Amino acid sequence: MTFRENLNFRIAGQWKDTLIYPDGRKVEGKWSPNQIQNGAALIVAGLAGRVGEIAPHNAPIPFTGISYMAIGSGLVGWDTVAPAQPKTDLVLETEYFRKSIGAADMQFVDPTTPFAPSALPTRCLEVAVTLMPSEANGAMREFALFGGSAGPTLDSGEIFNWVIHPLINKDTTLTINRVIRLTFLNP
Repeated sequence: MTFRENLNFRIAGQWKDTLIYPDGRKVEGKWSPNQIQNGAALIVAGLAGRVGEIAPHNAPIPFTGISYMAIGSGLVGWDTVAPAQPKTDLVLETEYFRKSIGAADMQFVDPTTPFAPSALPTRCLEVAVTLMPSEANGAMREFALFGGSAGPTLDSGEIFNWVIHPLINKDTTLTINRVIRLTFLNP
């Protein structure tokens, strides 16, 4: 007897910025949806297959879960009309900065108790990255999380999500706390 089961599985994402100005003023944005890219499936499958961990999948390059946030300037035309984001795109339009995401930047949260931290894995992962005054300065219109074979080199690795947002002119006086929630769903 052969058993076959199909699992309808999807990932939903949302993000929010808090801008912190030199005078201590904080401007908290609203939660907005972000688009999960096709590359997310490669990262999840690679982790399930233990790529980078066991032979024969441990060569030639390391493979990780989400490990970098990329920031891009996008295109000036996006200030008028944001484009549709193809889920098949592999890189940002114009990446100019990349920040490593460490274990301390991620936590599982319980989506049923409004997003309380959890010591155990849940179906919701929260990634929090702080862009300090010296980081990512310039016109910001897009960002993404990268993993898989991602490294510090711009445009490297597999793209997990992609967000186009209104222009932020980031300079050395501004700190940005950016939080991304990824919820793994079984509809």
